Amino acid sequence: MILMPLGESSFEVLGRISNIGFGMLFLCFCLLAWRRSADRSRPWRIATADMGVFLCATTNPLCFPIVVADYALRGRGLWRGGVPLRTILSRNGSARSAAGLAVALVAAACGMGLLEPRPNPFLKDTIRGSELVEAVLARPLLFPFVFPFYSGLSDVTAVAGLAVLAGVAWWLTAPASNDRRLMAAAGGVGLYAAVATVVMRPGLTRVLDGYSTTMLDRYYYGSSLFMTAAACVAVSAGLRCRTAGRRGVAAICGILIIAVYAGGIATLVETGRSRWHDPPAHDFASAVAAAAAEPTDAPLVRVQLHPRAWHARFPIAAVRATAIAVAADALRR
Repeated sequence: MILMPLGESSFEVLGRISNIGFGMLFLCFCLLAWRRSADRSRPWRIATADMGVFLCATTNPLCFPIVVADYALRGRGLWRGGVPLRTILSRNGSARSAAGLAVALVAAACGMGLLEPRPNPFLKDTIRGSELVEAVLARPLLFPFVFPFYSGLSDVTAVAGLAVLAGVAWWLTAPASNDRRLMAAAGGVGLYAAVATVVMRPGLTRVLDGYSTTMLDRYYYGSSLFMTAAACVAVSAGLRCRTAGRRGVAAICGILIIAVYAGGIATLVETGRSRWHDPPAHDFASAVAAAAAEPTDAPLVRVQLHPRAWHARFPIAAVRATAIAVAADALRR
């Protein structure tokens, strides 16, 4: 995660706790995979995974469909056997934990209003078709492998590059069916996240501009995590293959990925000065004081945040009380 290429906005992806939610889908996927590898002799592992899945799903609602799909596929074998549900729950601790998770998720969905989604005006716009390939495929899926020279891509080269990567990965995992399934699942969920992101925020297609910018990076890094994981699975499977040809290709792929990241190290690591330098015009105490001085009777008042385009609404009584306390503290000093 720390070395994930984040364009020019790593400061906000890693520096704001609210943006952690975009990575919860990947964490949920990892927990589901970890749960699948657990056996009945480790009930603590199953319960821990389910609690983590609940946290991820209630943080990022995009987790709900993959949780439902995974548990439905897992329970398919039990239902085919015609075993009554009561018997399954009494004999299978994993099924009991899954049932508890299902009840908790339904309750959370009702409590959070997910069954009646409310429109979010941010980035609500019409989709710009000319940027659709970049928004769905290039920026979220291909970017982690080409970020040093991303600005030189086009729709044709992006689609071709992604097709080549997918073909090589599929070939490398041919002898390892489990690795292939895991890789395909990671890639599929990454694509699902990319499509869902554009559907929910079509205005993103109007922020992108012909591969000249990667903003807003926070919406894409979750899908990028899936693609890097899929690449790691493919390379690992190839290196463990008995065929010398596949081992050689996997080694070359690994070296190329390392070379790409080594070549783009300047964009991965920030030193003493942030690449995005926008010093605040005032501190938060001054912003609270300015908001408290506003002649308004509204229950909520806007308080300026940093960067300048951001603000938050707070109860006017709390803002004025805070401003008075800050002023009194300044006088005592």
